[in-house]
Amino acid sequence: MEIIDGQLHEPGLQRFWDDTDRVVQHAAMREATDTLLAAVGVDGALLHPIEDMSWAYGMAEREPHRFAVVPMVARRIHGVARGDWIDVDAPDLDDQLQQAADRPGCVAFRFGMLGEQDTPIAPGSGYDTTLRFCAQRGVALCSPFARYTNVVVEVARAHPDVTLVVDQLALPIAPADDGDPWATLPDVLELAEHPNVHLKVTGVPSLSRAAYPYLDVREPVRRVLDAFGAARCLWASDISFYRGQVGWANRFPALVGDYPGKHTYAQAVGFWRDGEWLTHDEQIDILGRTARRVFSWPS
Repeated sequence: MEIIDGQLHEPGLQRFWDDTDRVVQHAAMREATDTLLAAVGVDGALLHPIEDMSWAYGMAEREPHRFAVVPMVARRIHGVARGDWIDVDAPDLDDQLQQAADRPGCVAFRFGMLGEQDTPIAPGSGYDTTLRFCAQRGVALCSPFARYTNVVVEVARAHPDVTLVVDQLALPIAPADDGDPWATLPDVLELAEHPNVHLKVTGVPSLSRAAYPYLDVREPVRRVLDAFGAARCLWASDISFYRGQVGWANRFPALVGDYPGKHTYAQAVGFWRDGEWLTHDEQIDILGRTARRVFSWPS
C-alpha cells in the first residue's frame, strides 16, 4: 500500500542554515526529509513550501513520483510578500499562476488563511482569478477556509469544475481541551453534497482526548468517511504543526507551552494505517490513491 503525505513543509534546519551555500543547504534539507519519511514508512509527499520554493521544486525534479509541489497563493503580510508566495493581489497574477503551473512538479495551488473580509468569488478579486485559472487548467485548489463552511459552499457552487481540497478536515484547528473540536461537524458533513469538494483529513490525533490509538475520535471520523467516501478524503500529517511546532519554524514544545495535540509522525500515520476499523480499500484511498487522482499526479 502506497502512503502519500498530503502536506509537508520545510524541515526545521532550513531556518538556521547559512544560505550562502544553497546547494549544501538543500542537500541537508533533502536528507532530513528523506529520513523523516523513511522512519515511518511514508513513500512520498505533497510539499507546501513556506519560505523555500526552490527546495520543493528541487525535490520534485529529482524524484517526480515521490514529491510534488503546492505553491501558496496569498495576501502580503503587512504589505510585504513572504518567501516565494504568489501575491493574490498582484497585477500580474495570471502570469505568476501560469509560470508556476508550467513548472514540473506543480500539481495544485493553495490559498493562504482567509479572513472574514475575503470573498473568494468576488468578481475581479485575485481569489476569483485563481479559481478561474484552476478551472481552465484542471488544477486542484487547496485551502484552509474550512472555518467558514459557508464560503466553501459558495466557491463549490460558483466553480463546480474546480476540484476543491478543504484543509484540516474542514474543522477549526484547536487543541483537544479547547472546547468541542467536533461542534461544527454537521456543517462539514453537509459539504459532501457538493461533488467537487474533497477533505484533507489532517491532524485527527490532535482532536482526541485519549492516548494512541485515539479510539475516541473514530466515530466522528467514520461519519465523515460515510458522508464523503474514502475516495474524496486524503491523509496529510502537517506534522511540523501538530507534534508541537517542531518543524520549519523550529518552535520546540518547551518554548510554546502546553499543547495537548502534540503527537509523533508515526502516530499520525498509524491512526489510519493500523487497526481494523477501516477497510483495506479505504486505507488505500485515504493514504495515497485519492491524492494521486485528485492532483493528477502519476506514480
